Amino acid sequence: MIRLPDGWQTTVTLLFACAILAGLLALRWLERPPAATGEGAAVVPRPLAQEEAAAPQVHYSPPALASFDAILARPLFLPDRRPLEPPAPAAAPAAPPPAPLRARLEGVVQMGETRVAVVRDLRTNEGLRLSKGKEFDGWTVERVEPERAVLIRGDGQLQELRLEPLQ
Repeated sequence: MIRLPDGWQTTVTLLFACAILAGLLALRWLERPPAATGEGAAVVPRPLAQEEAAAPQVHYSPPALASFDAILARPLFLPDRRPLEPPAPAAAPAAPPPAPLRARLEGVVQMGETRVAVVRDLRTNEGLRLSKGKEFDGWTVERVEPERAVLIRGDGQLQELRLEPLQ
């Protein structure tokens, strides 16, 4: 008898067992009966006859949307089967109040009867010379006095700018 190195005996035994199982499976496959005809048998597709191949194709066209009006008039999942009322239009939001005047009176210049207010715009840090009737940021100069300037907005609101004393 042939002596195999250690570990090879198990490998050869497993290979032999696999070969026997493969042979048994091959015999079972070769002994299989031919496909039966009748119920449960596999259907082999046959070529279409010319008459069947030339049959017109039927195309689906959906019904008109007007035919669904009854469904919309009586919704299925609402308890009273009446459509929901559309929500009332919301009132237009009120316009935000106009921004307050952001300016400081820095001086008043008087030349004869004409007075000019020297105003600093606090948003842009720009110096302006405004006389009576001039407009600034939606405000109109109503009058210029030695110690103050009075401005009015289109809605009638008055704003008074006073000279601040030097410190």
